[in-house]
Amino acid sequence: MSRLKNITPDGVALVPSAFLIDEIVITNKIGETADIQNLVTEFSITESLYSPSLFCSLSVKDNVNLLETLPLYGQETIRISVYRQSGENGPDQRISLEFYLTEYPVFGRPKEQHTQVYTLRGISPHAFRNSQQKISRFWKGPTSDQIVKIYQDAFGQSLNVQGAAISKGQGIINIQPPMQAADWFRRRTFDGQFAPFYLFQTIDGIINLKSHTVIANDQVYDRYIDSRDFRNDVATELDYESRRRRIVDVSSDLNLSKYFPSEKGTFASENNYLDIAQKSFSRKYYSYPGQFPLSSTLEGRSVLEPPPPFEPQILLNNSYLNQSFSAPAPTEQEEEMGANFFSYMEHIATNSSAFEGSFQNYSTSLSSDSIYRLNAFEGVFNTYVHDLVLFGDMDLKAGTKIELEFPRAVDPEQVGQDDLIDRHLSGKYIVTSAIHEFKNREYFVRIRVKRDSFPR
Repeated sequence: MSRLKNITPDGVALVPSAFLIDEIVITNKIGETADIQNLVTEFSITESLYSPSLFCSLSVKDNVNLLETLPLYGQETIRISVYRQSGENGPDQRISLEFYLTEYPVFGRPKEQHTQVYTLRGISPHAFRNSQQKISRFWKGPTSDQIVKIYQDAFGQSLNVQGAAISKGQGIINIQPPMQAADWFRRRTFDGQFAPFYLFQTIDGIINLKSHTVIANDQVYDRYIDSRDFRNDVATELDYESRRRRIVDVSSDLNLSKYFPSEKGTFASENNYLDIAQKSFSRKYYSYPGQFPLSSTLEGRSVLEPPPPFEPQILLNNSYLNQSFSAPAPTEQEEEMGANFFSYMEHIATNSSAFEGSFQNYSTSLSSDSIYRLNAFEGVFNTYVHDLVLFGDMDLKAGTKIELEFPRAVDPEQVGQDDLIDRHLSGKYIVTSAIHEFKNREYFVRIRVKRDSFPR
Protein backbone atom coordinates (compact mmCIF):
# COMPACT_ATOMS: atom_id res chain seq x y z
CA MET A 1 0.00 0.00 0.00
CA SER A 2 1.47 3.33 -1.06
CA ARG A 3 2.24 5.62 1.84
CA LEU A 4 1.39 9.07 0.45
CA LYS A 5 -1.86 10.44 -0.94
CA ASN A 6 -3.26 13.86 0.01
CA ILE A 7 -0.94 14.00 3.00
CA THR A 8 2.37 15.73 3.61
CA PRO A 9 5.52 13.77 4.53
CA ASP A 10 5.12 15.20 8.05
CA GLY A 11 1.73 13.52 8.36
CA VAL A 12 -0.58 16.53 7.92
CA ALA A 13 -3.74 15.26 6.21
CA LEU A 14 -5.06 17.60 3.50
CA VAL A 15 -8.35 15.69 3.29
CA PRO A 16 -9.93 13.51 5.99
CA SER A 17 -9.41 10.33 3.96
CA ALA A 18 -5.63 10.67 4.12
CA PHE A 19 -3.39 8.64 6.44
CA LEU A 20 0.12 7.32 6.90
CA ILE A 21 1.10 3.80 7.87
CA ASP A 22 3.84 3.66 10.45
CA GLU A 23 4.10 -0.13 10.39
CA ILE A 24 2.23 -3.37 9.83
CA VAL A 25 4.51 -5.88 11.51
CA ILE A 26 3.81 -9.59 11.59
CA THR A 27 5.59 -11.82 14.12
CA ASN A 28 5.65 -15.59 13.77
CA LYS A 29 5.81 -18.33 16.40
CA ILE A 30 9.59 -18.21 16.82
CA GLY A 31 9.80 -14.41 17.10
CA GLU A 32 10.81 -13.55 13.53
CA THR A 33 9.26 -10.30 12.27
CA ALA A 34 8.55 -8.58 8.98
CA ASP A 35 6.99 -5.22 8.11
CA ILE A 36 4.46 -6.13 5.42
CA GLN A 37 2.86 -2.73 4.81
CA ASN A 38 4.03 -2.77 1.18
CA LEU A 39 2.34 -6.15 0.68
CA VAL A 40 -1.01 -5.16 2.25
CA THR A 41 -3.46 -3.88 -0.37
CA GLU A 42 -6.22 -3.06 2.12
CA PHE A 43 -7.13 -3.63 5.74
CA SER A 44 -9.94 -2.87 8.18
CA ILE A 45 -10.50 -2.73 11.94
CA THR A 46 -13.98 -3.38 13.35
CA GLU A 47 -15.42 -2.31 16.70
CA SER A 48 -18.94 -2.82 18.02
CA LEU A 49 -21.03 -1.83 21.02
CA TYR A 50 -21.88 -5.53 21.34
CA SER A 51 -18.34 -6.93 21.19
CA PRO A 52 -15.63 -6.86 23.88
CA SER A 53 -12.99 -7.45 21.20
CA LEU A 54 -11.71 -5.66 18.11
CA PHE A 55 -11.36 -7.50 14.80
CA CYS A 56 -8.95 -6.89 11.95
CA SER A 57 -8.82 -8.13 8.37
CA LEU A 58 -5.92 -7.66 5.95
CA SER A 59 -5.64 -8.48 2.24
CA VAL A 60 -2.09 -9.39 1.23
CA LYS A 61 -0.61 -9.47 -2.26
CA ASP A 62 2.54 -11.52 -1.76
CA ASN A 63 5.26 -11.45 -4.40
CA VAL A 64 8.15 -12.21 -2.03
CA ASN A 65 6.90 -15.64 -0.92
CA LEU A 66 6.35 -14.46 2.66
CA LEU A 67 4.56 -17.68 3.59
CA GLU A 68 7.82 -19.58 3.24
CA THR A 69 10.52 -17.00 3.89
CA LEU A 70 9.16 -15.65 7.20
CA PRO A 71 7.65 -18.38 7.56
CA LEU A 72 4.03 -18.48 8.80
CA TYR A 73 3.11 -21.31 11.20
CA GLY A 74 -0.43 -20.30 12.14
CA GLN A 75 0.43 -18.69 15.50
CA GLU A 76 1.24 -15.18 14.33
CA THR A 77 0.59 -11.77 15.85
CA ILE A 78 0.28 -8.57 13.88
CA ARG A 79 0.86 -4.98 14.98
CA ILE A 80 -0.81 -2.13 13.09
CA SER A 81 0.17 1.50 13.54
CA VAL A 82 -1.51 4.30 11.56
CA TYR A 83 -1.24 8.03 12.22
CA ARG A 84 -1.91 11.53 10.88
CA GLN A 85 -2.61 15.11 11.87
CA SER A 86 -6.22 16.04 11.13
CA GLY A 87 -5.74 19.07 8.93
CA GLU A 88 -3.31 21.91 9.43
CA ASN A 89 -4.59 22.85 12.89
CA GLY A 90 -6.28 19.62 13.88
CA PRO A 91 -5.28 17.11 16.56
CA ASP A 92 -2.91 14.22 16.07
CA GLN A 93 -4.64 10.86 15.60
CA ARG A 94 -3.08 7.43 15.93
CA ILE A 95 -4.16 3.82 15.88
CA SER A 96 -1.67 1.44 17.46
CA LEU A 97 -3.03 -2.05 18.06
CA GLU A 98 -1.89 -5.65 18.30
CA PHE A 99 -3.91 -8.63 17.09
CA TYR A 100 -3.57 -12.39 17.28
CA LEU A 101 -4.25 -13.99 13.91
CA THR A 102 -7.04 -16.55 14.02
CA GLU A 103 -7.99 -17.15 10.38
CA TYR A 104 -6.32 -17.41 7.00
CA PRO A 105 -9.58 -17.83 5.07
CA VAL A 106 -8.62 -16.90 1.52
CA PHE A 107 -5.64 -18.04 -0.55
CA GLY A 108 -5.20 -17.91 -4.28
CA ARG A 109 -2.76 -17.50 -7.13
CA PRO A 110 -3.89 -14.91 -9.69
CA LYS A 111 -2.91 -14.88 -13.33
CA GLU A 112 -0.09 -12.50 -12.50
CA GLN A 113 3.09 -14.57 -12.38
CA HIS A 114 5.06 -15.11 -9.14
CA THR A 115 2.23 -13.72 -7.01
CA GLN A 116 -0.10 -15.11 -4.38
CA VAL A 117 -2.90 -13.41 -2.48
CA TYR A 118 -4.41 -14.26 0.88
CA THR A 119 -6.40 -12.79 3.75
CA LEU A 120 -5.39 -12.54 7.40
CA ARG A 121 -7.92 -12.05 10.20
CA GLY A 122 -7.23 -11.41 13.85
CA ILE A 123 -8.76 -10.56 17.22
CA SER A 124 -7.58 -8.68 20.31
CA PRO A 125 -5.01 -10.52 22.48
CA HIS A 126 -7.35 -10.90 25.46
CA ALA A 127 -10.03 -12.44 23.25
CA PHE A 128 -7.49 -14.95 21.94
CA ARG A 129 -6.34 -15.88 25.46
CA ASN A 130 -9.96 -16.24 26.50
CA SER A 131 -10.30 -19.54 24.63
CA GLN A 132 -7.24 -20.93 26.40
CA GLN A 133 -8.60 -20.76 29.95
CA LYS A 134 -11.64 -21.44 32.12
CA ILE A 135 -12.80 -19.99 35.42
CA SER A 136 -15.11 -21.22 38.19
CA ARG A 137 -15.57 -19.65 41.62
CA PHE A 138 -18.00 -18.23 44.16
CA TRP A 139 -19.07 -14.62 43.66
CA LYS A 140 -20.87 -12.07 45.78
CA GLY A 141 -21.57 -8.37 45.33
CA PRO A 142 -22.42 -5.94 42.52
CA THR A 143 -22.48 -7.58 39.10
CA SER A 144 -20.38 -4.78 37.57
CA ASP A 145 -17.61 -5.48 40.10
CA GLN A 146 -17.56 -9.11 38.99
CA ILE A 147 -16.99 -8.08 35.36
CA VAL A 148 -14.10 -5.84 36.41
CA LYS A 149 -12.61 -8.65 38.51
CA ILE A 150 -12.87 -11.20 35.71
CA TYR A 151 -11.00 -9.00 33.22
CA GLN A 152 -8.36 -8.07 35.77
CA ASP A 153 -7.73 -11.63 36.97
CA ALA A 154 -7.94 -13.38 33.60
CA PHE A 155 -6.32 -10.83 31.29
CA GLY A 156 -4.71 -8.15 33.47
CA GLN A 157 -7.04 -5.63 31.79
CA SER A 158 -8.56 -2.60 33.49
CA LEU A 159 -12.02 -1.53 32.37
CA ASN A 160 -13.35 1.97 31.76
CA VAL A 161 -16.54 1.79 33.85
CA GLN A 162 -19.15 4.53 33.38
CA GLY A 163 -22.52 4.29 35.05
CA ALA A 164 -23.54 3.28 38.56
CA ALA A 165 -24.84 -0.29 38.49
CA ILE A 166 -27.30 -1.27 41.22
CA SER A 167 -27.63 -4.96 40.32
CA LYS A 168 -26.08 -7.38 42.80
CA GLY A 169 -26.30 -10.94 44.07
CA GLN A 170 -24.24 -14.02 44.80
CA GLY A 171 -23.77 -17.50 43.44
CA ILE A 172 -21.33 -19.77 41.64
CA ILE A 173 -19.64 -19.18 38.29
CA ASN A 174 -19.69 -22.58 36.66
CA ILE A 175 -16.80 -23.72 34.47
CA GLN A 176 -16.64 -21.47 31.42
CA PRO A 177 -14.32 -19.05 29.55
CA PRO A 178 -13.83 -15.68 31.30
CA MET A 179 -15.46 -13.57 28.58
CA GLN A 180 -18.51 -15.83 28.55
CA ALA A 181 -18.86 -15.41 32.31
CA ALA A 182 -18.40 -11.63 32.01
CA ASP A 183 -21.15 -11.43 29.40
CA TRP A 184 -23.44 -13.45 31.69
CA PHE A 185 -22.96 -10.76 34.34
CA ARG A 186 -23.29 -7.98 31.76
CA ARG A 187 -26.75 -9.20 30.72
CA ARG A 188 -27.82 -8.95 34.39
CA THR A 189 -26.28 -5.54 35.03
CA PHE A 190 -28.37 -2.36 35.09
CA ASP A 191 -28.25 1.13 36.56
CA GLY A 192 -30.73 3.06 38.70
CA GLN A 193 -32.94 3.66 35.66
CA PHE A 194 -32.88 -0.08 34.87
CA ALA A 195 -30.95 0.70 31.69
CA PRO A 196 -28.60 -2.02 30.37
CA PHE A 197 -24.82 -1.93 30.22
CA TYR A 198 -22.61 -2.58 27.17
CA LEU A 199 -19.21 -4.25 27.34
CA PHE A 200 -17.14 -3.29 24.31
CA GLN A 201 -13.65 -2.42 23.09
CA THR A 202 -12.98 0.71 21.05
CA ILE A 203 -10.28 1.42 18.51
CA ASP A 204 -8.16 3.21 21.11
CA GLY A 205 -7.72 -0.21 22.75
CA ILE A 206 -9.84 0.62 25.81
CA ILE A 207 -12.40 -1.92 27.05
CA ASN A 208 -15.51 -0.09 28.22
CA LEU A 209 -18.39 -1.00 30.52
CA LYS A 210 -20.99 1.73 29.98
CA SER A 211 -24.67 2.07 30.74
CA HIS A 212 -27.18 3.11 28.11
CA THR A 213 -28.07 6.09 30.29
CA VAL A 214 -24.50 7.40 30.23
CA ILE A 215 -24.19 7.03 26.44
CA ALA A 216 -27.60 8.59 25.74
CA ASN A 217 -26.88 11.60 27.97
CA ASP A 218 -23.30 12.12 26.82
CA GLN A 219 -22.18 15.15 24.81
CA VAL A 220 -22.68 15.03 21.05
CA TYR A 221 -19.34 14.20 19.43
CA ASP A 222 -20.11 15.89 16.10
CA ARG A 223 -22.82 16.64 13.54
CA TYR A 224 -22.85 14.97 10.11
CA ILE A 225 -24.74 16.29 7.09
CA ASP A 226 -26.18 14.43 4.13
CA SER A 227 -25.03 16.80 1.40
CA ARG A 228 -23.76 16.47 -2.15
CA ASP A 229 -22.30 19.95 -2.54
CA PHE A 230 -18.62 20.94 -2.32
CA ARG A 231 -18.38 24.71 -1.93
CA ASN A 232 -14.88 25.27 -0.55
CA ASP A 233 -11.47 25.36 -2.17
CA VAL A 234 -9.71 22.01 -2.08
CA ALA A 235 -6.98 21.46 0.55
CA THR A 236 -8.17 24.33 2.74
CA GLU A 237 -9.15 24.07 6.39
CA LEU A 238 -12.80 24.81 5.53
CA ASP A 239 -12.77 22.10 2.89
CA TYR A 240 -11.28 19.61 5.37
CA GLU A 241 -14.00 20.31 7.96
CA SER A 242 -16.73 20.22 5.34
CA ARG A 243 -15.61 16.81 4.07
CA ARG A 244 -15.14 15.42 7.59
CA ARG A 245 -18.78 16.12 8.44
CA ARG A 246 -20.24 15.00 5.11
CA ILE A 247 -22.16 11.74 4.83
CA VAL A 248 -20.68 10.00 1.80
CA ASP A 249 -23.35 7.32 1.57
CA VAL A 250 -26.35 6.19 3.60
CA SER A 251 -28.82 3.31 3.67
CA SER A 252 -31.53 3.03 6.27
CA ASP A 253 -33.84 0.61 7.98
CA LEU A 254 -36.78 2.56 9.35
CA ASN A 255 -38.09 0.20 12.00
CA LEU A 256 -41.26 2.19 12.57
CA SER A 257 -43.54 -0.81 12.89
CA LYS A 258 -44.38 -1.79 16.46
CA TYR A 259 -45.09 -5.36 15.42
CA PHE A 260 -41.69 -6.92 16.10
CA PRO A 261 -40.81 -4.85 19.23
CA SER A 262 -44.14 -5.78 20.80
CA GLU A 263 -43.27 -9.48 20.40
CA LYS A 264 -40.17 -8.86 22.56
CA GLY A 265 -42.08 -7.23 25.40
CA THR A 266 -41.12 -3.67 24.53
CA PHE A 267 -44.54 -2.18 25.24
CA ALA A 268 -46.24 -4.65 27.55
CA SER A 269 -45.46 -7.97 29.20
CA GLU A 270 -46.46 -10.39 31.91
CA ASN A 271 -43.63 -11.45 34.22
CA ASN A 272 -44.11 -14.54 36.38
CA TYR A 273 -41.91 -15.46 39.34
CA LEU A 274 -41.90 -18.79 41.15
CA ASP A 275 -40.14 -18.89 44.52
CA ILE A 276 -39.11 -22.53 44.88
CA ALA A 277 -38.18 -22.07 48.57
CA GLN A 278 -41.50 -20.59 49.72
CA LYS A 279 -43.58 -22.43 47.11
CA SER A 280 -45.10 -19.07 46.22
CA PHE A 281 -46.02 -17.51 42.91
CA SER A 282 -46.16 -13.83 42.01
CA ARG A 283 -46.83 -11.86 38.87
CA LYS A 284 -45.96 -8.36 37.66
CA TYR A 285 -47.32 -6.53 34.66
CA TYR A 286 -45.26 -4.07 32.66
CA SER A 287 -46.64 -1.25 30.51
CA TYR A 288 -44.37 1.01 28.47
CA PRO A 289 -46.41 4.20 29.03
CA GLY A 290 -45.54 5.41 32.49
CA GLN A 291 -43.04 2.65 33.38
CA PHE A 292 -40.27 3.04 30.82
CA PRO A 293 -37.48 5.46 31.94
CA LEU A 294 -37.55 8.06 29.15
CA SER A 295 -34.77 10.04 30.86
CA SER A 296 -32.32 7.32 29.77
CA THR A 297 -33.10 7.81 26.06
CA LEU A 298 -31.59 10.17 23.49
CA GLU A 299 -34.60 12.46 23.12
CA GLY A 300 -36.58 11.67 26.27
CA ARG A 301 -39.74 10.96 24.27
CA SER A 302 -41.95 7.92 23.90
CA VAL A 303 -41.77 6.01 20.63
CA LEU A 304 -45.56 5.65 20.86
CA GLU A 305 -46.00 9.42 20.86
CA PRO A 306 -46.57 10.89 17.38
CA PRO A 307 -43.78 13.24 16.32
CA PRO A 308 -44.55 16.98 16.24
CA PRO A 309 -46.35 17.98 13.06
CA PHE A 310 -44.40 19.83 10.42
CA GLU A 311 -45.99 23.00 9.01
CA PRO A 312 -44.83 23.20 5.40
CA GLN A 313 -44.98 26.35 3.32
CA ILE A 314 -46.94 26.12 0.09
CA LEU A 315 -45.99 28.32 -2.86
CA LEU A 316 -49.07 30.13 -4.15
CA ASN A 317 -48.95 33.08 -6.56
CA ASN A 318 -45.22 33.59 -5.86
CA SER A 319 -45.79 33.86 -2.10
CA TYR A 320 -45.50 31.24 0.65
CA LEU A 321 -48.49 30.32 2.76
CA ASN A 322 -48.32 28.29 5.95
CA GLN A 323 -50.55 25.25 5.91
CA SER A 324 -50.92 23.38 9.18
CA PHE A 325 -51.45 19.63 9.34
CA SER A 326 -52.72 17.98 12.51
CA ALA A 327 -50.90 14.93 13.81
CA PRO A 328 -52.86 11.76 13.10
CA ALA A 329 -54.76 10.29 16.00
CA PRO A 330 -53.30 7.08 17.46
CA THR A 331 -54.79 3.91 16.09
CA GLU A 332 -56.76 1.55 18.28
CA GLN A 333 -53.86 -0.90 18.25
CA GLU A 334 -51.43 1.80 19.42
CA GLU A 335 -53.72 2.92 22.21
CA GLU A 336 -54.00 -0.62 23.52
CA MET A 337 -50.35 -1.57 22.97
CA GLY A 338 -49.37 -0.72 26.52
CA ALA A 339 -52.10 -3.02 27.85
CA ASN A 340 -51.46 -6.12 25.73
CA PHE A 341 -49.67 -7.93 28.56
CA PHE A 342 -49.90 -11.32 26.89
CA SER A 343 -47.81 -10.19 23.92
CA TYR A 344 -44.72 -11.33 25.85
CA MET A 345 -44.26 -13.46 28.97
CA GLU A 346 -41.26 -14.11 31.23
CA HIS A 347 -40.97 -17.05 33.65
CA ILE A 348 -38.25 -16.75 36.30
CA ALA A 349 -37.50 -19.17 39.12
CA THR A 350 -36.26 -17.58 42.34
CA ASN A 351 -35.02 -18.97 45.64
CA SER A 352 -35.45 -16.63 48.60
CA SER A 353 -33.73 -19.12 50.92
CA ALA A 354 -30.64 -19.66 48.78
CA PHE A 355 -28.49 -17.31 50.92
CA GLU A 356 -28.97 -15.29 54.06
CA GLY A 357 -28.64 -11.54 54.23
CA SER A 358 -29.19 -8.78 51.71
CA PHE A 359 -27.31 -10.51 48.90
CA GLN A 360 -29.59 -13.13 47.42
CA ASN A 361 -29.01 -15.27 44.36
CA TYR A 362 -28.66 -13.71 40.91
CA SER A 363 -32.34 -14.00 40.01
CA THR A 364 -33.41 -11.79 42.93
CA SER A 365 -32.49 -8.56 41.15
CA LEU A 366 -34.15 -9.77 37.97
CA SER A 367 -37.34 -10.48 39.86
CA SER A 368 -37.82 -6.83 40.85
CA ASP A 369 -38.35 -4.17 38.21
CA SER A 370 -35.45 -4.84 35.88
CA ILE A 371 -36.14 -7.73 33.51
CA TYR A 372 -39.02 -6.15 31.62
CA ARG A 373 -37.28 -2.79 31.31
CA LEU A 374 -34.12 -4.46 30.01
CA ASN A 375 -36.28 -6.17 27.37
CA ALA A 376 -37.88 -2.83 26.51
CA PHE A 377 -34.53 -1.09 26.02
CA GLU A 378 -33.52 -3.74 23.51
CA GLY A 379 -36.75 -3.22 21.60
CA VAL A 380 -36.76 0.59 21.39
CA PHE A 381 -33.06 0.75 20.47
CA ASN A 382 -33.89 -0.19 16.88
CA THR A 383 -36.36 2.59 16.16
CA TYR A 384 -34.23 3.96 13.33
CA VAL A 385 -31.11 2.28 11.94
CA HIS A 386 -28.76 3.99 9.47
CA ASP A 387 -25.64 2.58 7.84
CA LEU A 388 -23.37 5.47 6.95
CA VAL A 389 -20.10 5.91 5.11
CA LEU A 390 -18.02 8.84 6.40
CA PHE A 391 -14.54 10.12 5.76
CA GLY A 392 -12.08 8.52 8.17
CA ASP A 393 -11.94 9.65 11.79
CA MET A 394 -9.86 7.74 14.33
CA ASP A 395 -11.73 9.43 17.20
CA LEU A 396 -15.15 8.27 16.01
CA LYS A 397 -15.78 5.13 18.05
CA ALA A 398 -18.53 2.71 19.00
CA GLY A 399 -20.63 4.08 21.84
CA THR A 400 -20.29 7.66 20.57
CA LYS A 401 -23.30 9.96 20.44
CA ILE A 402 -23.58 11.92 17.19
CA GLU A 403 -26.11 14.12 15.42
CA LEU A 404 -27.30 13.60 11.85
CA GLU A 405 -28.84 16.16 9.54
CA PHE A 406 -30.85 15.07 6.51
CA PRO A 407 -32.38 17.46 3.95
CA ARG A 408 -36.06 17.30 3.15
CA ALA A 409 -36.92 15.28 0.05
CA VAL A 410 -38.60 18.23 -1.63
CA ASP A 411 -37.62 20.94 -4.07
CA PRO A 412 -36.58 24.04 -2.04
CA GLU A 413 -38.07 26.30 -4.70
CA GLN A 414 -41.49 24.80 -4.00
CA VAL A 415 -41.52 25.03 -0.20
CA GLY A 416 -39.18 27.92 0.57
CA GLN A 417 -35.62 28.25 1.80
CA ASP A 418 -36.29 28.90 5.49
CA ASP A 419 -35.98 25.36 6.78
CA LEU A 420 -34.68 22.55 4.58
CA ILE A 421 -33.94 20.03 7.33
CA ASP A 422 -35.98 16.86 7.75
CA ARG A 423 -36.71 17.05 11.46
CA HIS A 424 -38.04 13.52 11.64
CA LEU A 425 -34.99 11.70 10.22
CA SER A 426 -32.48 14.14 11.67
CA GLY A 427 -31.47 14.12 15.31
CA LYS A 428 -29.29 12.29 17.79
CA TYR A 429 -28.01 8.76 17.26
CA ILE A 430 -25.64 6.31 18.94
CA VAL A 431 -22.84 4.64 17.00
CA THR A 432 -23.25 0.91 17.57
CA SER A 433 -20.48 -0.28 15.26
CA ALA A 434 -17.64 1.20 13.22
CA ILE A 435 -15.53 -0.41 10.50
CA HIS A 436 -12.39 1.60 9.84
CA GLU A 437 -11.41 0.79 6.24
CA PHE A 438 -8.03 1.60 4.68
CA LYS A 439 -8.25 0.87 0.98
CA ASN A 440 -6.84 2.33 -2.24
CA ARG A 441 -4.72 4.69 -0.14
CA GLU A 442 -7.85 6.24 1.40
CA TYR A 443 -9.46 5.93 4.81
CA PHE A 444 -13.22 5.74 5.33
CA VAL A 445 -15.30 4.57 8.26
CA ARG A 446 -18.55 2.65 7.92
CA ILE A 447 -20.75 3.14 10.95
CA ARG A 448 -24.11 1.81 12.04
CA VAL A 449 -26.16 4.20 14.15
CA LYS A 450 -29.37 3.63 16.09
CA ARG A 451 -31.79 5.71 18.07
CA ASP A 452 -34.21 4.88 20.86
CA SER A 453 -36.68 7.76 20.55
CA PHE A 454 -38.01 10.35 18.14
CA PRO A 455 -36.75 13.95 18.12
CA ARG A 456 -38.74 16.73 19.69
